[in-house]
Amino acid sequence: MLPPSRHLPRAAFLVCALLCAPAVASAQLHLSLWHPISTNPDPNAHANVALSVFHSRIGELHGVGIHPFVSTVSGDAVGLSFVGAYGRVGGDMKGIQDTWGIASVGGDVKGLQLAFIGSFVDGGVTGLQSSFVVNRVKGDTRGIQLAGFVNTNGGETRGLQVSSVSNVSEGPVHGVQIAAGINLATKSMQGLQIGLGNLAGDVDGSQLGFYNVASTSSGLQFGVINFANTNTGIPFGVINLSPNSGRLEAVAYTSTLSAVNLGVRTTVNRWQSTFAAGGIDLQGDVSTAAFLTWAYGYRIPLGAKAGLAIDAGFTHIMPEKSDDPGENDLLHYAISFRALPEVRLSDAVSVFGGPGVTEIYNAYKKDAGNSTEFLGTLGLAVKL
Repeated sequence: MLPPSRHLPRAAFLVCALLCAPAVASAQLHLSLWHPISTNPDPNAHANVALSVFHSRIGELHGVGIHPFVSTVSGDAVGLSFVGAYGRVGGDMKGIQDTWGIASVGGDVKGLQLAFIGSFVDGGVTGLQSSFVVNRVKGDTRGIQLAGFVNTNGGETRGLQVSSVSNVSEGPVHGVQIAAGINLATKSMQGLQIGLGNLAGDVDGSQLGFYNVASTSSGLQFGVINFANTNTGIPFGVINLSPNSGRLEAVAYTSTLSAVNLGVRTTVNRWQSTFAAGGIDLQGDVSTAAFLTWAYGYRIPLGAKAGLAIDAGFTHIMPEKSDDPGENDLLHYAISFRALPEVRLSDAVSVFGGPGVTEIYNAYKKDAGNSTEFLGTLGLAVKL
């Protein structure tokens, strides 16, 4: 007697299972069309080999699972899980979880978690987590996170985070964060951050980016704009700010290179940076020219009201176009070295000036020619 038509899919699938079973006789085999049409409809079943067409649901996996669409393991999984669309392990995952869509684990991951859209872990990760879009770990991460867009970590990060947009660690970072966009360590960072913008709590390491922000910094901040409430390290940038460890001033000065210059000067932990715009070329062929200058150096205290700043600077020179072919009206530059004694007239006002030397290059090209000139500077600084 033929089975009723409603039992035909399961009957056909069971026949297939019986034919395939000898090949894996030593393992617990779980075959599924979609749950519960499978060799074992019990959702708590244990399997060493799990294969499905549309959907598989088992309790534990200790071995290999291959599923083109959806797989659900309510408990732990140990071994290899390969899923096309969505793979979920409710417990811990030890081994490799590879999903073309979304990979999700309710416990901890030890090994590799790979996904095209996103990898999500409710516990911690020890190993490698990688996805084309987003990685999210609620616990601690020890190892490597690689994301096409965003890595987020709810706990401590020990290792490496790399993404194109952003890396976020809600706990301390001991390692490296690299992003084309922003790196964020909300508590502390011991290691290295490289990105367009880097933000951290207490930094004992290095931040390299267009702008760097920290609550306290005892290492290196390398960028255009650096900020730390308290800085006991080295801020190397155009604008360096520190309310507790620094000084912000407006400066006006004249030099034998450019007659009039106005700008800002920041001093943090004795490291001094001056950025100024100026005009009137006193050395070039065309006197009507604009100047952009950045000078960076170190300030040596010489008593309560005196000091000596030694710095090196770069000046971009933009002459007005000239009709005289004998005059150099090309964009060119100068490199300068100065020694600037300074006397503080009050808490807010100081005067500085001194000798230096400048190397003026005739153009931004190889073998453009250059000349070495004396550089004298005299200026005034007012605290902001």
